[in-house]
Amino acid sequence: MSETRDPNQLMDAAPDIAPLAWVIDEIRTSLNDAVGGVKTFLGAKQDLDSLRNARNQVHQANGALQLLDLRGVALVTEAVEQLLRRWEADPKDCLPAAVRTIETALAAVIAYLEGLLSGRPNQPIRLYPYYREVLQLNRALRVHPADLIFPDLSRRPAFHQIEVRPMTADQLRVRRVRFEEGLLGFLRDSEDARARRMMRDALADLERLPQRGLARSFWWIVRGLLDAERLMIDALYYVGRADEKVARVAEVKRLYGLDALIPADFERATLTAIDADAMRSLKEALAQTKNLWGQIVGAGATDVAKFAHELHLARDAAARLEAYPIAGVLETIAGVTGEFPRLATNVREALGLEVASALLFVELGIDELPQVEPEYEARAKAVIERLRAAFNNRPLPDSAPWLSELARRAQDRLTMGTVVAETQATLREIEQRLDRFFRTPTERGELAATDAMFDQVCGVLSVLGHEEPMAALRNVQQSVRAFANPAQPVDATEFPRVAQNLGAIGFFVESLTQDADRPRGIFRYDPATGVFSADLGQTPAAETVPPPDDEFLAPPRTLDTRVEPPKRAENVETLARQHVAAARHIAQRLAQTPHDANLLHELARVVLALTNEADLLDDAQLKGKTQQTAQLMARFKQTPTPEIARQIAQLLAPPEAPATPPPTAPLPSTQAAADRELHQIFVEEANEVLDGISSQLEALRGAPDDAATLTTVRRAFHTLKGSSRMVGLKTFGEGAWAVEQCFNLWLAQERAASDDLIALAAKAHELMRGWIGRIASDPQAEIDVGPLVRAAQRVREGGAFEFEGSAEPAGAAAPAQKA
Repeated sequence: MSETRDPNQLMDAAPDIAPLAWVIDEIRTSLNDAVGGVKTFLGAKQDLDSLRNARNQVHQANGALQLLDLRGVALVTEAVEQLLRRWEADPKDCLPAAVRTIETALAAVIAYLEGLLSGRPNQPIRLYPYYREVLQLNRALRVHPADLIFPDLSRRPAFHQIEVRPMTADQLRVRRVRFEEGLLGFLRDSEDARARRMMRDALADLERLPQRGLARSFWWIVRGLLDAERLMIDALYYVGRADEKVARVAEVKRLYGLDALIPADFERATLTAIDADAMRSLKEALAQTKNLWGQIVGAGATDVAKFAHELHLARDAAARLEAYPIAGVLETIAGVTGEFPRLATNVREALGLEVASALLFVELGIDELPQVEPEYEARAKAVIERLRAAFNNRPLPDSAPWLSELARRAQDRLTMGTVVAETQATLREIEQRLDRFFRTPTERGELAATDAMFDQVCGVLSVLGHEEPMAALRNVQQSVRAFANPAQPVDATEFPRVAQNLGAIGFFVESLTQDADRPRGIFRYDPATGVFSADLGQTPAAETVPPPDDEFLAPPRTLDTRVEPPKRAENVETLARQHVAAARHIAQRLAQTPHDANLLHELARVVLALTNEADLLDDAQLKGKTQQTAQLMARFKQTPTPEIARQIAQLLAPPEAPATPPPTAPLPSTQAAADRELHQIFVEEANEVLDGISSQLEALRGAPDDAATLTTVRRAFHTLKGSSRMVGLKTFGEGAWAVEQCFNLWLAQERAASDDLIALAAKAHELMRGWIGRIASDPQAEIDVGPLVRAAQRVREGGAFEFEGSAEPAGAAAPAQKA
C-alpha cells in the first residue's frame, strides 16, 4: 500500500497504539456501564440518577478518546452524551428502540477500537451508520458522513506547475457574476451541463491567484468537484465519491488518499453483530479454546474435556450468528481432536499445528463479523481439508501464501505460549525462595539452586532478543548470589529493589503472550540504579511532520517547543508528581503561545499519562483535575483562544498554600505525648479499616470472583501495614503484610477467593481487633504475630488454612516480639 493510500498516515494517526491498549479496558467498562444505566432508566423513568451516571460514563470515555486524538470516534460518543442529556430533560423520549440504538452505537465504538488494536486502519467514517442514527434521535440539523473524515489538509497540490495569474477587482467581479448566473441555472435544473460549465469556468482561474495555504488548495479542489457533477472537507468528501475518470477528481483522490479515507461500503453497518450476546460468547469461548489448546500441545495436558466444552460453546455461538464458515471449521476441529491424546505421536504433532492455525483463522473471521470477506468461505474449506488430512495422516494439500503465513503465526503462538508458561513457573519458584529468605535471612540454603534458574530464564530472554530484561535479571542474579554467600553479611536494603525487579520482569514475560509486534517500550532498565520498571504512564511521542512552507494557519515548529519528558520514576506516585509538574510547565507555555500546536500535543500526552496514574492511585482529586483538563483541551482544539489556554494553566497551577490556622488544641509538649497522640489516631483509623474489612469479607463470601472486592480487602491490609509501621508497630505491620501478600498473589493470578483465603482474612480481622484493643490501653503491649504469619505462608503456598493458636483476649499478654 502506498503512502497516499494508508489511512493511518493520512489521518496523522500514530503508528503505535500502545496508549489505546492501556485504556481500552476502562473505555469498554465505561461504555458497557453506560448501557446498563440507560436500560435501568428505561425501566424506571423516575430514576434519573442512573441516567446521569450513564452520561458521566460516556463523558469519561469521550475524554479518553479525545486525549488519544481519535476525533471521529469521539464525535460518536459526544452525540450519545448529548442524547442522554436530552433524555434527562425529556424522559418520555427514552424509548426501547432508542435505547437499542444507543447500545448498538456504543458496541460499534468498542468494536472499532478493538479493530484498531488488531491492526485495522483508522477509518472513522465506518462509524457513520451508527452516528447517523444517534444524530437523528438528537434531531440534529446536519447529518453528514463528511464529518467523520479527517484528511491531512497540510498536503498541497503541485502549485509550482500552475501559472500564477493575478486578477483585478473588476475581473473578479465578472467571474462572480458568471458563477451566480451558472448557479441560478443549476438550481433550476441540476442536469443543466451549461450551468455547471459556467460555474466551473468562473472558478477555474481562482486557483491561479497568488494565494497561500488552504485558500488556494480549496479552489483547486472545488474545480475538481465541479468537473465531476453539480466548503474544504465537504468538497473533499464529494470529490471522494465522484467518478475517478475525471482527471482532476483522480488527482485530488490521489493527493489526499480519499479511497483509503472513504471506503465504498462505509454506509453498511459492519461493526456490530446482530446478536451481541452471541458475539460475546463466541469471543470468550474462542479465547478459552486457544489457551487450552496451547496447554494440551505445549504442556502435554491430556484432559481435553474442557477444551471440547469450550469448543461446543463457540460453535453454538457461531451458529446463532449465522457465521456458517466459522461454525464449520469449529465443528471439524471438534471432530479431529476428540481422541487427540491417543493418536500417534507424528499425527499429534501435525494436527497440533493445524488446529492452532485453524483457531487463528477463526479468530480472524470473527474480527470481520457480521460480514466476512468474500473469499473467507473458500478459505474455510481449505482449512477444513487440511485438518482432515492431518487427522488421517495423509499428505497435506499445497498451501497458498495466506495459509503459510497463518501456520507461521500459529507456530509462533504455540511456541511462545509454552516458553512463557515455563519461564513464569521458573520465576515463581525463584520468587518463593526469595520470599522465604526475606522472612528469615539466616536461612540461605535454598538460594544456591536459583543460580541455574536465573541462567535458564536469561537464556530464554537472550534468544528472544530482549537485552534489557536479561541485563536486569543478571543484576538480580548477582544480588542473590551475594545473599547466598555465608561469608557476606546480608544487606536487607537490597530486598525491595530485588523484589520490584522480579515483579517487573514477570510483568514483561506475561506481555510476551500478546501480539509479538506490539511495542514494549514501556519497560526500562537503568544500569546506574539497577532498577527495571514498567513505566505505565509513558507513551511514545508521535512523530510530527512540519507544515509546508506556504502554510500560514499555524506557526512553524521551533527547536525549543519540545518539552522534555520527566525522568522515569520507580513508582507510580513519583511518576504522577513528575507528570503534574510537566503538565504545569507545558500549560504555562501554552498560555503564552496558544497557537503552538506542538505544545498542545505534548500536553495531551502528559495528561493521558496522568489519567492512567490517577486510576492506578485511586486519587479522586487527580481524577477530577485530569477530567477537567481534558474538557478544556477539547474546547481549546475547537476554539484555540488565549482565554481557554489560561484556564488550563490556572487549573494545573499548584494550589496556594493555605493560611496556617491557629491550633485548636495545645500541641504535644514532649515526644512521649506526641507518640501517644499518634497511637490514638492509629487506633481510631485502624478500627475504621477493620469495620470495612468485615463488610467486604461478607461480600466476598457471596461473590468470591469479584476482583474489585478482593482489591478493596488487599488495600485495607496494605493500609494497616503502612499506618502501623509509621507509628512504630512493626510487628503489627508484619502480620498485616503477611495477609496482604496472599491477596496480592490471588489478584496477580486472577483467581477467585478460596475458602482458605477468606478464613485467613477473617482470622486476621479477629486477631487485629484484639491487638488494637490492647494497644489502645498500652502502646507497648506485646503481640504475637507468628501464628498468623505462618498461617498466611501456608495459604500463599497453596496449603489449607490452619491456625496454631487462638484469639488473644484484650487484656492478655503473650510472650512475643514487642510492638
